[in-house]
Amino acid sequence: MAQSAALAVPIRAPLTVRFRRLLDEEILGRIPVAPARLAPGPATVSLCFDDFPRSAWQVAGPLLEALGVKASYYVSGGLIGQAPEGLPLCTEEDVVAAFAAGHEIGCHTYTHCRATETPVEAFTASLARNDAVLRDLLPGWSARSFAYPYGGTTLGARRAVAARFGFGRSTRRGLNSGMVDRSMLRAVGLEGCRGRVDVEAMIEDAARKGAWLILYTHDVAERPSPFGCSPGELERVLRRALAAGMRALPVGAMVERLEPRR
Repeated sequence: MAQSAALAVPIRAPLTVRFRRLLDEEILGRIPVAPARLAPGPATVSLCFDDFPRSAWQVAGPLLEALGVKASYYVSGGLIGQAPEGLPLCTEEDVVAAFAAGHEIGCHTYTHCRATETPVEAFTASLARNDAVLRDLLPGWSARSFAYPYGGTTLGARRAVAARFGFGRSTRRGLNSGMVDRSMLRAVGLEGCRGRVDVEAMIEDAARKGAWLILYTHDVAERPSPFGCSPGELERVLRRALAAGMRALPVGAMVERLEPRR
């Protein structure tokens, strides 16, 4: 989703953006920043809602309750109550209700800034500001996981995320098992339900391997945005994962599966 002009943060010079993105995501992105090992355990699926559109709670919330699934809702505090590109995002009441229902509220920076175009100091400040907003809004809340806006990462941003959160979740496609980089977990977008990737095949692969599959989407509507999914698509995927024997947990809950460093 596009960033609101009112929430713009300093970015690198335009001529360097494409080069920096190639360097950060395709070359430096392969360097582990926070290597860790997930202890063996049952196959797990985690569902994420990036930007926390209102429909992710108003429409998807009852569906998740019926299935007994707890999700991770990633909030950008500066966008609460706004409607960028005409898509209504969560209100403070939505965030409080989702948290009270047992869902994870994760960090998505305060300004929804792209790490590859934001100086690391500004990116880190946006993390801290978002944490402060969520702590004020949600008594007892603690930061457990983070999702990168637009999926973009840099070494500096990943170090900042690893220092503050148990996990940072990217949009780099794949499963998580054995050795992982805490700063850049792999995930699969549910817009793939419309033919970009065989999500159900990945569920079967994860169930067979005992891996951790993270699914992410944005809005949930009968006519979703290009970044969202329909209620039927969401329900079908979750039922398939549960039928395959996978347990459903928020991203942050998987911190307990990290093996102690020796």
